[in-house]
Amino acid sequence: MNCPKCHQPVDAAQKYCAACGAALGGPKPWYRRPKAVVLAGQLTASVLSGAVGAMIALLLAFYVFTPGGRPLFGNSNVVVVTAAPFEERTALGRINASSLLPYKDSTFLIVDDLTDDAFYELQFFADGRKAQPLLRHSVAGLAPGMVEDFEGSTIVDVDGNRYMVAVSSLEKVEGENTEDGLVRIAVGEDGRFTGEAMSGFRAWLIANNPSLGELAGGADALDVQGLAWDPNLKVLLVGIRSATKDRKPLVLFVRVKDWSGPWTVDNLEALEPVSLAVADSGKPKGIYSLVLHPTRQVVYAVVRDSDGRSGSAELYEWYPTAGGTVKLVPDIVFHPAMRPEGLAFGTIGGRSALVIVDDNGGYAVLWTDELPVLAG
Repeated sequence: MNCPKCHQPVDAAQKYCAACGAALGGPKPWYRRPKAVVLAGQLTASVLSGAVGAMIALLLAFYVFTPGGRPLFGNSNVVVVTAAPFEERTALGRINASSLLPYKDSTFLIVDDLTDDAFYELQFFADGRKAQPLLRHSVAGLAPGMVEDFEGSTIVDVDGNRYMVAVSSLEKVEGENTEDGLVRIAVGEDGRFTGEAMSGFRAWLIANNPSLGELAGGADALDVQGLAWDPNLKVLLVGIRSATKDRKPLVLFVRVKDWSGPWTVDNLEALEPVSLAVADSGKPKGIYSLVLHPTRQVVYAVVRDSDGRSGSAELYEWYPTAGGTVKLVPDIVFHPAMRPEGLAFGTIGGRSALVIVDDNGGYAVLWTDELPVLAG
């Protein structure tokens, strides 16, 4: 007999034609003809090899070039920042380090966005290694649920007094209590911390900063991530993760009229905000951390895609008196898996260092005398 499709001779006992694969009577076989299997395999292999190739290309691009497009290898000034894990966990999971404060030599305080009433002390050996398990410091005056989702902090030295100031994200969409999100913390002679939460801070911030209504998602999209004290301008710099409509990061200027006065919104003054002119990648950019250099009037800003899920973080230099002009720091490159959200200058064993904490639960130490860009 002949195949009804290609008319080639076939054996009547065969169930399909060996030449074209056509079924020879009865139900069609469940399997694919050999040529189709080969073709499907080739297509699958091509897709997989393309995806793997693209991934390798991205990794090579990251490790070969800095964000500014300069070669990474052969450039002794470039450092790729990776994080060592804390290892400790709280009842809510890993330490989500969202900010960092210098406390004393070799000692820093970690602000955890899942801990509402305490900071964690991080101690170092002189070589920059973590010296002991994290130590919990309760903050009197605060309680769980009172001020939630701390995201920024800074040290304020004014009129002979020292305060620690922390701010929550003020993010409305997560359903947390963030209305009273600005906290002033004093350190007693016995070393204990006492905090005061400012009532109505979120509402005041929105009412006195019309620029927040111009965020890509409006004022309800407000998400604070950075906080720094500028002793020259005598203002708090509030870094916003939510990008403006032109995809730029926004910094608010908040002045406390009397630091020893009542911790109320009546004691605040709003100045003109600034949007930072970071490189436009086509994606909205936001601020994840702010820190002032200890000897220069320059602020370092960690900038990343506002969605927080894509893009490596970048470090920018910014002079608050120069408007929104910024400069990318290409010599410091964050690993793509890292989410740097806290930076603090301090000393470790008497040696100047920049310590960085990761929202994924880790830390990194950069020695300023090894990086010209961080030198005084």
